Amino acid sequence: MPKNPLRLIRDDDRDTAVERLRDAYAEGHITHEELDGRLGRALTARTRGELLSSLDSLPEADAGTTSTISAAAGRIQRRGAWRVPRSLKVASAFGRVHVALARPGAQTDALRDVFSSLMVFDEVNGYLRGMITGLDIRYPGGGDHPLAGRRVPDADLKTPDGATRVYELLHAARPVLLDLRGSAELAAAAEGWAGRVDIVEARSEDDNWTVPAAGEIPAPAALLIRPDGHVAWAAGPGGALDTSALRTALTTWFGPVLQG
Repeated sequence: MPKNPLRLIRDDDRDTAVERLRDAYAEGHITHEELDGRLGRALTARTRGELLSSLDSLPEADAGTTSTISAAAGRIQRRGAWRVPRSLKVASAFGRVHVALARPGAQTDALRDVFSSLMVFDEVNGYLRGMITGLDIRYPGGGDHPLAGRRVPDADLKTPDGATRVYELLHAARPVLLDLRGSAELAAAAEGWAGRVDIVEARSEDDNWTVPAAGEIPAPAALLIRPDGHVAWAAGPGGALDTSALRTALTTWFGPVLQG
C-alpha cells in the first residue's frame, strides 16, 4: 500500500483492507455494526489516508504462516471445523491430493443429500456434465442452427487424405471452414479469407451428431469453426447454403476481406 496519505490507492490495496476488516470481525475485534461502517469507508476510499481511516485501532495484519500437508503412498483426512491458513502447501508422493473446503454441518449434509437424490436422473447428470466441463456454453450469434455458438463435437470424418476427426483439424490453431457437402459455392464465398481460414472438404461418417446440452442432431452440411473449437456459423443438411451469413461470420471473427 502506498505510504503517501494523498496518493491514490489501487484495487488490490482496497481488497487487502477489506480482507483485514473481515478477519477482524471474525476474530471479535469489531462488531457487525462497526464492520458495516468500516467496509463502507474502505470501498469508497480513493486515497491511502481515507483507506487507513477504515483500519483505525485494528491489530496489525498477521503475515501468516505456511501450513504444510504431506502424504506419501496414502491419504490424509482432516474432519471437523478448522481455520484455513493464509498459505497452505499440499504435497503428495505416489498419490493424489483432494482439498475440499466446505463448512461442515447440517446444511452441508442436507445439500449433499439433495444432490445425491437428483443424480440418479440422466437428465440431471447431463446438465451437470455440461456445466462442469463448460460444454453447455453457447455464444450468441451465428444463427439458429443447434451447433451455432456451441463447442463442435469431435465427429469422425472422411477426407481425400483419409480418415480423421474434427479436433484433429484444429491442431494448427487456425479457423476451419468444414465443407461436408462438397459445395463449390462455399469455397467461393470464403475465397477472400483463404489465407486466414483453412477450408477442408470432408464427409461425415455418421448421419447424426450428439451435441452436449442439445441432444442428437443431423450431421451439418458445413461449419465455420473458431480456433477454440466453437462454431461461428453452421448450415443444416437440407436447403441452400446461406453464404451471406457465412461472410458475416467470417468478417466478425477473422476480419474483413483483404483488398489487393
